[in-house]
Amino acid sequence: MLRPDGVLVIADILRDSAWGRWYLEKKLAGHPFYRHATFYTNQELQGFLTEVGFVLAEVASAVTQVPGDPLYAEPAYKGLEPKASFVCLLGRRA
Repeated sequence: MLRPDGVLVIADILRDSAWGRWYLEKKLAGHPFYRHATFYTNQELQGFLTEVGFVLAEVASAVTQVPGDPLYAEPAYKGLEPKASFVCLLGRRA
């Protein structure tokens, strides 16, 4: 439930990203946590916003590193960074 001027935030690991594919492998192997997870593409997430009467107002993304490599701190990116695995969408009522 949102206030009339409220916004909707969707945050997800993108299915077609490096981390999304890694987590999907864990899901398919029956991992006790990831077996219940569902991952979506950026297009699917934006479609969900539209279906419920929202417009995409802003996008941020993060985590361009790949699983298995040494991890390091990195900034978030305004917009959709092509190699990013994590995305955050901000939707406003249409």
